[in-house]
Amino acid sequence: MTGKKRESLVVKATDNGIKINNKNVGGLVLDGFYNLWKDKLLCDVKLMCHNEEIYAHRSMLLIYSDYFKAMFTIGLSESSQSMPQIQLDEASPEALKSLLLYMYTGSLSVTNDTVQDLIVLTDLLQMRDVKEQCFLYMEKSLDVTNCLGMWDFAETYGSTTLLVKAICLVKRRFPVIVQTEEFLNISSSRLGKILKFEDLSL
Repeated sequence: MTGKKRESLVVKATDNGIKINNKNVGGLVLDGFYNLWKDKLLCDVKLMCHNEEIYAHRSMLLIYSDYFKAMFTIGLSESSQSMPQIQLDEASPEALKSLLLYMYTGSLSVTNDTVQDLIVLTDLLQMRDVKEQCFLYMEKSLDVTNCLGMWDFAETYGSTTLLVKAICLVKRRFPVIVQTEEFLNISSSRLGKILKFEDLSL
């Protein structure tokens, strides 16, 4: 570690001495926090997700999340507790842990199995950039087998682009969509709305 610190140092002469800059200070801080988190050291917040306890550092949470920033800085009860316990049951523990891993490492893996849970969490935690990227991923996997569900999901979590694409696909491929398993669970109100489209393919 000492060698890496030396390699990242830039030293410049000044009028009355030298100025030392560490070009890798951001990486060192992030690595340091990740190691603390991995070893559960100096954690000061406990996240509860479906009865699973997940520890973290408030400083990392509020950097990435406007939700946590408000919680810990505007005088809510959690800001004065030494180890506040926060319930987050909106998504799976696996999704929450992967989002925390992103906060500590800058790396997030998104799959068809996790993308909706990640959007639910990023919507709640007000992590808009990550939420947007997850929606872009969903757009790429949009097809006749899932467009009805994506229509509902896009309406609920506010993706105009995905919503428009899902509706367009329903209009264009409706004869195929009625044969899918997803169509068997369509609500009467949704079906009624679809049948009112003047440009619906039949």
